[in-house]
Amino acid sequence: MMAERSTETDFSGKTFLIIDDFQGMRGMLRDILRGCGASLNTVEMVANGREAIGLLERTKFDVVLCDFNLGAGKNGQQILEEAKFRELIGPACAWIMITAEKTSEVVTGTAEYLPDTYLIKPITEATLRMRLTKIWAKKTAFAGIDAALARHDQPLAIRLCDERLEVDKANSSDLQRLRCQLLLAGGELELAREGFAKVLAVRDTPWAKLGMAKIQYQRGDFAKAKTLLEEIIGDNGAYLEAYDWLAKTLQAAGKIEDAGTILERAARLSPNSVLRQKALGDVALKLGNLDNAERAFRKSVSLGEHSVLNSPDAYLGLAKTYSAKQSPDEALRVLGSLNKTFDREDIRIKSLAVEGQVHHQSGNPELASKAARELGERMAASGVRPDSETTLEVARLLMATGDHDGAVALLESEIKNSPD
Repeated sequence: MMAERSTETDFSGKTFLIIDDFQGMRGMLRDILRGCGASLNTVEMVANGREAIGLLERTKFDVVLCDFNLGAGKNGQQILEEAKFRELIGPACAWIMITAEKTSEVVTGTAEYLPDTYLIKPITEATLRMRLTKIWAKKTAFAGIDAALARHDQPLAIRLCDERLEVDKANSSDLQRLRCQLLLAGGELELAREGFAKVLAVRDTPWAKLGMAKIQYQRGDFAKAKTLLEEIIGDNGAYLEAYDWLAKTLQAAGKIEDAGTILERAARLSPNSVLRQKALGDVALKLGNLDNAERAFRKSVSLGEHSVLNSPDAYLGLAKTYSAKQSPDEALRVLGSLNKTFDREDIRIKSLAVEGQVHHQSGNPELASKAARELGERMAASGVRPDSETTLEVARLLMATGDHDGAVALLESEIKNSPD
């Protein structure tokens, strides 16, 4: 037995965070970690998502054990989502999701955010020790890369990936993947393409093929991107990122209805994505499928309540949908919720543009004109320059309320600043 234990990873110097809403479960997990060799003075415990995010903002942890169901507020998926989105954790942090849930909806949804492993309750010391040892054998390869990424030094992170690839064959796939992703994120399309091609020359790897599809999309070759993405989905029916990129590609190619079909398939597989539901609502609204649009936007708004990915555009889309369904009171109620949730001037300008259109469509020209005047005053006072879509909304409102010269001037300015 002594010889066997000597090969195990020493966890005494590692830092751990336990996230669980039940005190008894937190204590049990702490005791299991102690049995795995962890030192109790390096184990932190919190009961909810708010406390977890606060601690992750201040402390870098080696291992996070996170329950999926945490009562009111953020669930485990949303904590992991925010930790990755805000770069509170890096590739050297081991994230273990823990749950009693076995439904494909929960498992597939959580897997989208790539935890290192997924444990079903009840958990034993032997199971956790085995998973931790296996994960940590990988994580040691990323310590230096993680430090470089924390300093936003992507060139150094890429160089360290290259150095590790020379000596670390066991982790070559993960290192190649991270290296290619960093190149792609940095706009080094040709170097990223060479990296993905090198992987694909050895094995038909889905993430490398997805990377090639993203490059083709960025180069405007939507037909090639579509072919690659359809191949991925054909071989890997649960590869959700490929569905999202295929829908994006189809929209760019003008095939809106096909994009909607793909998003519906993805939403059935994993219905708890804020951004996917919002994208589904956008497509349904464009196609005039108002019931589907309402359902998708409402789902996005509901899911976004505790998510870092909460999107003001989901509220705006829902308000436009209600207006199209001749339910102006519902549309205005949604815009009120938007303004309470997002206290920003650029969002208020977007909201006013839609509010004016709602009043115009419901036959209230005075209120539409009032919204247009307030919109003009806010834009002049704040100096906020709306994005192209919002500019078109504002121009439509100005035209509808009789300010043709203002609408034309606004559009001419937008064309000058954003020719595309």
